[in-house]
Amino acid sequence: EEIRPHWLIIDEAHHLMPKRRGDTRSVLSIELPGTVLITVHPEAISTDALGLVTAVIALGPQAKGVIKTFCKETGLPAPKDIPSPKGDRVLFWRPHDGKAPFTVKAIEPAQSLKRHSRKYAEGELDEEGSFYFTGPKKAMNLRAHNLIIFAQMAEGIDDKTWEHHLRAGDYSKWFRQQIRDKDLARETAEAEKNKALSAEESRKLVIDAVRRRYTAPATAPEK
Repeated sequence: EEIRPHWLIIDEAHHLMPKRRGDTRSVLSIELPGTVLITVHPEAISTDALGLVTAVIALGPQAKGVIKTFCKETGLPAPKDIPSPKGDRVLFWRPHDGKAPFTVKAIEPAQSLKRHSRKYAEGELDEEGSFYFTGPKKAMNLRAHNLIIFAQMAEGIDDKTWEHHLRAGDYSKWFRQQIRDKDLARETAEAEKNKALSAEESRKLVIDAVRRRYTAPATAPEK
C-alpha cells in the first residue's frame, strides 16, 4: 500500500515542471490531490500540470494578471470583473465551478519565517528583482543582486546617492517587495523617515539590520 503525505508543496514549480519539459504528461497522475504548486511564473509551468489545478490563489498587485495568464495557458475563458485584492486579502478562484474569483483574507503564520533566506543573502536575483543604485541624476547603474552585495555597495557609494534612495523609500520598498522581509522593511522605513539621522548614521542602521538577519556563520542552520 502506498503512503502519500497529506500535502505535497512544490515551491518554484516552474523549475520542476517547466513548459519545455516534454514528458510531464507521462509522469503526472490524472489528478494532483493535496498538491500545492507555488510560482511567480505561471506561464512557465507545464500546460499539462496547470490543467490539473482545481484552485488558484493569487496575491499582490499582479493578482488579476495571474488569473488571466492561467486562463491563457489552459485555454479557459477568463472570468469577468476580477476584483483587485487589497491589504491582507488575496484572490481565490476555482476555475471549474463556474463562479467568479473573489477575495479572502490571508492569515499570517504566528512564527516569523524567512523564505529563501540564503538565496536572498548569497544567491543571484534576476534583473527585475535586483536593487539598482542610480543616484539622483541617474549617473550610475550599480546592480546589487543579493543582500551581501547590497551591503557592500551601500558601504562604498557616496552620501548623495545613499540619501537619494533613502529619502525615496527605495530600500524598504525593495526589502518588502523583492526580499519579502516585512520586519527588515519596517526597520528600514523608520531610518528612511528619520531626517535627523546623518547619511553615516542611517547607512549604518540599514546595513546592520541586513547583516543581523542574513549574515550568519557558515555552520549555522538556515532558518
